[in-house]
Amino acid sequence: MDIGTERYQILSAGERPDLHQACQKPGHPLAGIWPEWIKHTASTDKYWKLMTTIPDIAQLQFMVVVPDPTDNTGLKVIARARSIPFHRHNSHIPESCKAIFGPLPDGGLDDVLRLGMEYYLNLDVGKSSSKLEPNTLSALGITVDPAWRNKGTASLLIHTLKQAAAKMGLRHLVVPARPTLKYRYLDVDMTEYVLWGQSGAVHTSFENITLSGDRPFDPWLRLHVSLGARMVKIAPSSMTVEADTSTWTRWLGTDIFKERAAEAEADKAGQETVTIVIPGGLAKLSYFPSAGIARYVEPNVWMEYDLTDIGK
Repeated sequence: MDIGTERYQILSAGERPDLHQACQKPGHPLAGIWPEWIKHTASTDKYWKLMTTIPDIAQLQFMVVVPDPTDNTGLKVIARARSIPFHRHNSHIPESCKAIFGPLPDGGLDDVLRLGMEYYLNLDVGKSSSKLEPNTLSALGITVDPAWRNKGTASLLIHTLKQAAAKMGLRHLVVPARPTLKYRYLDVDMTEYVLWGQSGAVHTSFENITLSGDRPFDPWLRLHVSLGARMVKIAPSSMTVEADTSTWTRWLGTDIFKERAAEAEADKAGQETVTIVIPGGLAKLSYFPSAGIARYVEPNVWMEYDLTDIGK
């Protein structure tokens, strides 16, 4: 198969752990795409590095690789997708024997990562209940080398995740999507933002966008819709990062708090919270001067693919 004029293949972290580790090292094009601070939610700090130690999960961490004669492996990772199977509560309708799946969690990425990892970690020690067996696959992130964007690479990875989920017998692939252009509109509520149409219309509901034939304004959401996903709901606290100001300063590479703390102290109203714009954020950082901590809470958009007909 080709991306442009290049040959490529899809490999998992289970098949090539060396390549998976290599693309996380400083200097690799994929390593610096995400800001450092976003890698430090409570869930990612606890579980991220454990994912490839569990064979069933390692097989669901996919990479797109192309030949690279300059590398000693002969291959270069140009994109990757992380994912986790998790249990989504459902109820059954006796007449049809169909499962009606419950709402996706408000905690988005953090919640599904925790749910999925706890199931597999407890499985190893015989504590996981069969009632909590995974029935849904969630993407956790899709990252593409900037030099390889707009070549269908992201679509390829989404297709790979759909096929993997269907092969496991799962009914749905879900994605806690980070809208690409939301950082430009920090003062716009996420619910309002996702209702903007590519046509310029402002829709009243997720369903209305679909029924109108319009597509989402945001390109990442638009891609998912074009590939068959539907927008389900907002995950208001999909990724939460909290740390003291010295840790944030290290992550950001600059002290953004000193001046803001002085402003808060000079404010006769005694501001308890100061909001700060940070690079790469889809929301503003909340800084609590008296406590010396800052908290980032990012909403994402749950996208869902129905896999019922895949493979039929």
